[in-house]
Amino acid sequence: MLVDFLKKLANLRIKSKDTLYYDVDKQKEYLASFPEPKDEIERSFFQYQCQNCLEGNVFAFVTNFIAMFVLLPYVFLNSFRKVESLEHSTSVFIDDGLTSRIIPSKIREKYGEVISVNFGKLVYLNQFDRAFLWKVYKRYPLSFYFLFKCAIKIAIYRAIINRYHPQVIIAYNEFSFTSSLLTQYCQQNQIRNINVMHGEKVFTIQEAFASFHEYYVWDTHYVQLFLKMRQNPLQFIIEQPEFLHAIAKSCDVVYDFKYYLGNDNATTLQAIDKCMLILQNKGYRVCVRPHPRITVFKDAVKYITHVPLEACEEKDCIQSIQESKAIIAQCSTVHLQGYFMNKVLVVDDISNPFQYAKLLDMDFIIITKPHLLLSDVLEEDLI
Repeated sequence: MLVDFLKKLANLRIKSKDTLYYDVDKQKEYLASFPEPKDEIERSFFQYQCQNCLEGNVFAFVTNFIAMFVLLPYVFLNSFRKVESLEHSTSVFIDDGLTSRIIPSKIREKYGEVISVNFGKLVYLNQFDRAFLWKVYKRYPLSFYFLFKCAIKIAIYRAIINRYHPQVIIAYNEFSFTSSLLTQYCQQNQIRNINVMHGEKVFTIQEAFASFHEYYVWDTHYVQLFLKMRQNPLQFIIEQPEFLHAIAKSCDVVYDFKYYLGNDNATTLQAIDKCMLILQNKGYRVCVRPHPRITVFKDAVKYITHVPLEACEEKDCIQSIQESKAIIAQCSTVHLQGYFMNKVLVVDDISNPFQYAKLLDMDFIIITKPHLLLSDVLEEDLI
């Protein structure tokens, strides 16, 4: 029961607050206080400390205290599981809610066909893994939550290794402080640990120090951004997945403006509804699309009441973007997708002015591309 509770509590880390909530200057000052990491394990521990800095001492104490009681039972109980060997596969993609469409085609060309596996369905720890964890424990004996999370991820990777015998493991794991440690773990198992970019990025020490054998990013802008976050400078490969350039089949423009929601609360949703109503009253065709994974749909239904709300299950994101002349969001991957589709990009500077003011400091890529501000669009007919 404690293990399940700690896992649920862990899911609240960072996600409990929007990335834009944290003071950028304080993050940069804290990041600069670290020495150069001596290996991948220390990179992971530094990233763990950065995330604790964001969440605060109370949260760090609670998770560490609970982990003190569940770490050894978790390792013990998962040392007796058996994982059946199914097949040999060159490349395995760990699917944790996103499809393999985020994988650039260059990876398949380089490593062959990729099979997708569910995240965390099977776990196992063998003698090698316990010895690996013991070495980590000797370095950080009081960091029980750090050790517990590492044990969980190693158990997942061990089960994948024993079942599929891959040469390459592909994931989108840069936000996890276990990522660099897993790179060293994979190295010792003669496996390459590859990370793929899967969404918009801004400056945050949540992802500081991350290191992989290969990290596929979408633009040189992100390389410079990640270097500011002190990630491994030797890992980056610039390659875009096909979905960024995808064009929906025979799709006519239906809307003049479409707003793409994110992790919005009641206040921002009401502001968005008001802005879209103003555009609608000016004669524009408008629509609002919830984020299929992040947006609390019942809140969107409750507060977006004056303009149409798009059902995500009725059309995919590519078709949704294609059928709109202009796309509006605050900080979203749809901006970049729209950029490649030659759409008019509108950045929301109204629903949460505090967060918008920080986007420039956080190196938001769309600020460097041609774009309009929502406040200007509301005042003038700009499209």
